[in-house]
Amino acid sequence: MHEKTEQEPRRKTPTFLLELPLVVNEGQAKHIRGHLEAARALYNAVLSEGERRLHRMRADPVRQKLDIEAVRPGRAHALAGKPQRNRKPSW
Repeated sequence: MHEKTEQEPRRKTPTFLLELPLVVNEGQAKHIRGHLEAARALYNAVLSEGERRLHRMRADPVRQKLDIEAVRPGRAHALAGKPQRNRKPSW
């Protein structure tokens, strides 16, 4: 976990927004509305499942113990019983 320190205020970059009307007939509008509704439902389902998994992961006692061990370097690794090594990421 990263330590919370005072951060410099974020620089604001200019944002431009342009809205243009979409000119479609009634059938096309119905078709687009259906696709947008399906996308909204899928997005909400994926978001809900992700939040459910995140809460379950954070409540896991094994993960909490690993978090505590990560804060105290040099301590024995919670699962392997071996000292932690500073390893480079595999990516």
